[in-house]
This record gives sequence, C-alpha cells and structure tokens, in this order.
Amino acid sequence: MGSLVIAGCTTSTTTENKTANATTTANATKTANVTKNATAATGNKISVATNQNFTIRLRSNPSTGYRWQENYDHTYVSLVNKTFVSDPNPSGKVGVGGYDVYTFKALKTGTTAIRFDDFCPAHTLVNSNTHTIVIT
Repeated sequence: MGSLVIAGCTTSTTTENKTANATTTANATKTANVTKNATAATGNKISVATNQNFTIRLRSNPSTGYRWQENYDHTYVSLVNKTFVSDPNPSGKVGVGGYDVYTFKALKTGTTAIRFDDFCPAHTLVNSNTHTIVIT
C-alpha cells in the first residue's frame, strides 16, 4: 500500500477554509494595559499616543510554513520588535502554535493602517488582517 502526500495551499480568505494551523484570530494590546480582542479580519482599531509603543499579536505557527508580512506607513509607525511566543507546551512537542508579536512605536499624530498579509508555503496570499491606528 502506498502513501499520497499533497502539499500546497488554497487562496480562500475565509476562516472556515483555512487549516487550524493558519488561524486568523488576532489580539491587539496597547502598552497602557488596554486590550482589544479582534476576531474579524478587518475593523481592528487601536488608539495610541505619539511616542507610545503598542503591540499586535497574530496567531501563528511557523512550522506550517505560513507567515505574516507586515505593511505600514513608516512615517506614522516604526517596527520596534517582532518575536514568536509559543503556546504553553508542557510535553515539549515541536511544531506548537503561538503568536507573532509585533511591537510598534507611534511616530506622529494622525490615522494610518497596518496590514498583515498571510502567505502560505507556496507564497500565495491567503488572508489579510488590517488594524487602524489612531495616533493622538
């Protein structure tokens, strides 16, 4: 008996058609201890003061080959840090999901957007997640 392995990805942007390893649920938090939970792919709004850092957390599992790519106006915000934080894993298993954590700094007053594009291993865009940033 043989084995069949199929690799690739779909181009659907609905959560229902994506695998559990490439979930689109996002959480956004400000450093001022204000938390915004966002389950929709768009409509996420974060208010922040000039020169304040804020973080955006996106569900991720680098072992699947899916990856987020950030797109933003560098005159309004700057990327301070990007890191992966694994979900709790008491058994020491590999390939555990978690969050990509992006820390940005607000540079000037105004409204801008940060868009995260989710690419599958075949480098095809499968989803986008946009956060509106209001800087006061």
